[in-house]
Amino acid sequence: MRKNAFQSKAALQIFLSSPEKKKAWEHFIHPLVGKKIQAALKQIGPNKKVCLECQLPFEAKIDLQADAILWISAPLQNQKERLLSEGRDGEHLLKLNASYPERLARAKATFHIENSGSLEEFLKQLEALPLP
Repeated sequence: MRKNAFQSKAALQIFLSSPEKKKAWEHFIHPLVGKKIQAALKQIGPNKKVCLECQLPFEAKIDLQADAILWISAPLQNQKERLLSEGRDGEHLLKLNASYPERLARAKATFHIENSGSLEEFLKQLEALPLP
């Protein structure tokens, strides 16, 4: 079990219990995520290529600091199975991101990959991207 997984699951259940609580949590956490990323980028230094994996990059305003945003989507069943194979609670994690319309994310993203196949197929798609 991941460190703090029990607390995270309990907190997530509270935050998802009502739209008001979820919104309050988002207003609290998104700026913190942005600040943490800014601090990490300062340590890396200028002119370095960095790849960050994050959920909800637009809400945390990470897209404003990025040269490109890659949106990776997959069928819901694939997402659940992959999260379960990692020992994570897919039902709760997917609920957390469900409020952001995927069509908006696809429209805002620089690149999009549909990750419905094998790992090898996914890696080929990544290699083919014309990244800046």
